[in-house]
Amino acid sequence: MGSTVSVPEVTSKLLSVPLKGNLKRTSSSTIMFRSASSVWKIEVLYRGPIVFHNGSSASSPVLLTIDSIRCSPFEVVLPAFPKLNRPRKIEVISWKGKSFGTDTYSFTLSVGGAFTRFEWRATSGCEVRSTGSTSGWKLVKLGAATQKQSKPVKNLRTTGLSSDGGEIVAVYGGRKKDREFQLYGTGSKFGPVFTLMALASAVSLEIHQQKLRDDKHAEMVNCINDF
Repeated sequence: MGSTVSVPEVTSKLLSVPLKGNLKRTSSSTIMFRSASSVWKIEVLYRGPIVFHNGSSASSPVLLTIDSIRCSPFEVVLPAFPKLNRPRKIEVISWKGKSFGTDTYSFTLSVGGAFTRFEWRATSGCEVRSTGSTSGWKLVKLGAATQKQSKPVKNLRTTGLSSDGGEIVAVYGGRKKDREFQLYGTGSKFGPVFTLMALASAVSLEIHQQKLRDDKHAEMVNCINDF
């Protein structure tokens, strides 16, 4: 989907996925994901794919890839999960938004035998404070309970639920180059495929939001130069 760099083949297989971890930006093209049991190197290739390695170096087996995030939707190639009898498969992340703070990133995944839609939304709620930040992103499970209520009062919402009634199942936040990802509530029970997709989509939105900021800055510079 618009990538100018060849996407490496996903060769790794997974038996389990950490439920939380730290993501530290060590350079413009590298993010290191660390959990209690794993260290994954994430390469952010210029105008190309995002590549997760099942290990700490670029020579480690490719765990998953995300095609160029310059154009939505973004394709995610997830690895095979032998214990679940699940082959390597492509999933999709969709972006929707016109301005910062209103952007959303969503994906649909089979959870418990039913296809369920999940949506990342910007938040300053108490759930994200567990990441050490006062703002960040929450992943909301969508369904019948997410039909908008009349004039929801944000300050009175139930902890663990979005203002429109959706269950919060993961959070992502922290300092600019030092982020925390963790599942929340029943999100920890949705299985390794969901966990990996939630992490992949969190990294996708992080890189895409940076791209939007860079594009906005370039646009402002061009306007000044044209003045």
